[in-house]
Amino acid sequence: MRNLREPNSKNNGQQRPCSCVISLPSKSILLTSLHVIKKKITVLSIMMRSTNQHSNTLQSLLGMFLQSTHTPQKVIETLERIGILVSVNAIHAATQSLAVQTHQHLRSLLVTYAYDNFDVDLKTHEHKIENSTESLKHLTSGLMFP
Repeated sequence: MRNLREPNSKNNGQQRPCSCVISLPSKSILLTSLHVIKKKITVLSIMMRSTNQHSNTLQSLLGMFLQSTHTPQKVIETLERIGILVSVNAIHAATQSLAVQTHQHLRSLLVTYAYDNFDVDLKTHEHKIENSTESLKHLTSGLMFP
């Protein structure tokens, strides 16, 4: 809200705040404009793919999503012919590639842990009153095998 001032004749030329209100667009107008922007991005992405087969990020992501939600094959093939998706083979290749990369990453994270409890009897040569009478210590050791 802007703080505009207008002269007031009653207050000897002093200025008072103007009651100007700047209204924000309503929620429905914002949602409509976001919807229009999404449509423009989709159309632009389809046009980019028609000129360059390597500009297919939207089509690839949408294909992976439809594959993961078990969309029927006929729907995917139809959307591929329209230009909204990449080919079915490309979707399967991307899925296989992600599976291999995930498997390799998980194999690098896998390790084996081994723990063992053991007791040690710590004997002293000099017995003093200050020393504890219990000389048995309970310990745990751990090893990590990649």
